Amino acid sequence: MATLATKLASSIARTDPADAAIPRLTDDAAYAAAAELLGTLTAGLAAIERDRDRVGLERHFATRAPENDGETDRMLRARLAKLQKDIVAAVPAAPRAAADAPTAAIAAALAVLAGQPVAEPPDHAARVRELDRQHDMVREAIMEQSAVVDTIADEVSFRYAKQLKPSWDALQLRWYRAAQELARVTQQVHEKRSEITSAGIKSRTDVLSMPNVRSPLFLGSETQYDSEIRGWGRTLQRLGIL
Repeated sequence: MATLATKLASSIARTDPADAAIPRLTDDAAYAAAAELLGTLTAGLAAIERDRDRVGLERHFATRAPENDGETDRMLRARLAKLQKDIVAAVPAAPRAAADAPTAAIAAALAVLAGQPVAEPPDHAARVRELDRQHDMVREAIMEQSAVVDTIADEVSFRYAKQLKPSWDALQLRWYRAAQELARVTQQVHEKRSEITSAGIKSRTDVLSMPNVRSPLFLGSETQYDSEIRGWGRTLQRLGIL
């Protein structure tokens, strides 16, 4: 038959505040959708930058024969070959229609990333200018969507923090109680050592050994108003936890 102490210990173990489930920001549908859109814009910007590099290198080599390449040109030509090989047919599709975008800048960027028809530029220079224009559009959209994501993250974080507060406060109180016990035992160790010295017993650390740890000393004693442990308690009282 389980004793009362066993039942109490089992109950405490089941309600350990440290075991409280912590929700993730991505559990919130609004945040997840906003973060997904930001990820799409970021991936699109990277694709535009790769395409811009490719067009710039194609322009560089348009009138250069490979047999005249120096070491730098050979390296650049290898990079161009890789960029051409890695070209994908389209940027990853946006997770929502441009018409549903939160701002006009984001709608315009989504239209570009969704493959909105653009007149084929007549030469390399014009293609670079068009890619620069698309780059600026998507970068502006990323800045705006980043602000949206941050706003939602602040709101969701506040809501989740309120949900976690009871278990968090319980853990803070448990931490403080453990520190109180450590401070009391540390004081007892100091008093016992003083009693041994007062009794005339010489130091025999080979027998009465103890670890040389400093962290318990920082807590001080609860009998001292300006000690760390007393200040800890006052802070918890001010926070309404103690």
